[in-house]
Order: sequence, then C-alpha cells, then structure tokens
Amino acid sequence: MYTILVLLLCASANAQPQTIDLTEFGYPPAAKPWNPDSCTDPYRGYHWVEWLDDQNLVLVFNTSPVCPLGVQDASISGDARVVVLTTAGKLEAKTDIPYVADLWQRETPGRGLAIGPGGTILVIVDGVPWEAVPNADGMVRVFTRDLQPVQEILTETASTTMEYKTFTHFGLHFEGVATDRNAVVFSQDTGIGKPQKCFLFAGAPLKQAAECGPDLLRSMRENFDAAAPFPSPENEIPTVFLGRSTGGWRRRSIGQLAGWLTPPPL
Repeated sequence: MYTILVLLLCASANAQPQTIDLTEFGYPPAAKPWNPDSCTDPYRGYHWVEWLDDQNLVLVFNTSPVCPLGVQDASISGDARVVVLTTAGKLEAKTDIPYVADLWQRETPGRGLAIGPGGTILVIVDGVPWEAVPNADGMVRVFTRDLQPVQEILTETASTTMEYKTFTHFGLHFEGVATDRNAVVFSQDTGIGKPQKCFLFAGAPLKQAAECGPDLLRSMRENFDAAAPFPSPENEIPTVFLGRSTGGWRRRSIGQLAGWLTPPPL
C-alpha cells in the first residue's frame, strides 16, 4: 500500500515541509486502473492543486479509473472530487463532479481547477461532441470557498459542435485566470475560418466585463501549455501534486517527476 501525500514547501527557508495523507479524502488507490501510464490510451483525469489563500488548499482528483480494464469505448463516465483543506490537512469542504472522460482530449483545460474573483473556486469541465452522452456539455462550474455552487457557465456544447459537423468545439472556451485572480479569460469561436473573440469576466457570479485582444489569448495559452502532465511513476500513483500559487509556480524533476508548491505571499 502506498501513502499518498501532498508536499508543501513553505516560503520560509527555516520551515519544514508538511505532508498530507489524501487517502482519507478518497484519493484513489495505487493501482494500475488509476495510473495513466499503465495503458496506451488513458481516459481524461483530474490531478491539480491551487492555493486558495496562505492557509488553505484546493485539490481536484478523479475518483474514477483512467485505465479501466477491458474498456475500449470512446468515452466513459468520470467522477472528479474537489476538496478544500487547511495546510494542516483538515477537511474544510468537498464535492463530487461528474464528467465525461474521453480519449481524444486527454489534457484537462487549465488542469481543471482555478481560483477566480473573490476567492471563488472554478472547476473546468470540458465538453464532448456526443449529444446522447450524459454530462456532454462543457462548462465552468463556479463555487464558493466552501464549495457551495454559485453558477455554471456553458462552454463547448455537443449541439453547437455537431451543428458545425466537426469535432472542433464552437462556443466559449475557458482560457485561464489573470495573475491577480480578478478576471477570467474566455475565448469564443464565431465560425470556421473566423477569428476568435476574447472576453474578460469578473465578479462573483462571473459576468462579462470587457473584451480583450489576441495577445492575451496567446499569453494565456503559453502559460497553460507549460503546465506539467499527470506525474506518474510506473505502477504508482504520484505522491506529489503539481499546482500553481498566486506568485506563480515551478516544478523540478525528482525521480520521474515531482511538483513543488510555493504558498502565496502573506
């Protein structure tokens, strides 16, 4: 049995790293069905952490397997769990979110989790192009810091995808959150071959506040493209989460891959 841990590297040079055992919150077992390296085509999963503030963390992870034995469907039902923890490992809140785990879009946009205006928690659910599949529509689900639902913003929907007869998703796309967390960036497709629009949403609940330009979209995409994949040694669920703090984030190799989190400034 493996012990699943979150490693926190404090800003102070004299502070000792802390560990939090995630198994008591439902983190999946260290078994091949939950390890994306154990199969050729893993299904979409969630594995990310954000600092809510200097004393609290928000984590998202899938409680459904990403490599279920014998399954060859284009998509399967997935379940993601979001938990809010103190840095001491005390559970503050949790909720479960259904999603469609597909093969064609293995990376979850923005790693599936972000902190938005007013300390709201954003869970990004990507859409799939099959109207008959439950939970097919993409959306950004907005929660309070204690995971009470605030709103749902539809993004890529199965109906608009099939309307254009292409697997390209048309509609709103979640692009990311501004560094100060005061605005959320969305793009919008307006048709095949047409330029994308850029919008800034602010407030809680989120409302469109302004338009933005292509340079901001490029910058947001470069930031997210630099994010790390699911860090999984062979036959083992990763012991350290990757994530982002308000002051930016960094990672380094330890063995195959491990993530280091720096808390936001006090």
